[in-house]
Amino acid sequence: MVNLEENNIYFYFNKDKLIQNFNEFSELGDIYYPLKTNSNEVIIRTLQPLIEEKENGYLISSISHFEILKGANVNPLKMCFINVLAEKNTVKYLYDNGVRFFTFDNLNALIEFSKYADLSKVKIAIRLSTTQVFQHKFTHLGTDLEDNDKRYEDVKKIIEIRNK
Repeated sequence: MVNLEENNIYFYFNKDKLIQNFNEFSELGDIYYPLKTNSNEVIIRTLQPLIEEKENGYLISSISHFEILKGANVNPLKMCFINVLAEKNTVKYLYDNGVRFFTFDNLNALIEFSKYADLSKVKIAIRLSTTQVFQHKFTHLGTDLEDNDKRYEDVKKIIEIRNK
């Protein structure tokens, strides 16, 4: 057990159990540890050698997460930015600083990203499976049904560029 203090709050975690769980889950595939869960330096240092193996990585959702990992000498190529309502400047900052894996659940954000990103050198996940139709609106896409067709064509163009 390791005693950690963060913001005057103490908690314990079992380092051996953390490593055991990581190894067991990694048998199922690649693991991306979400810093949103816990970005404590001791936990990051414990997981870092394990994450460096294979295609594992870190899920980040803010510039502060990026800076924490940068401070731990984590390669930005091991980071995936979860782009949920992120400001354009945040996405661009992370791209400009070497992050090359991004998720999008908003077509407008993806289209904006494609204006400056070299799509042949990034990994993109488009999370549209949670799209819900409500009063003739695609709530996650932010468009009505007619405009959605136009946006779909934009995505097809982005994918074509990506596949070149």
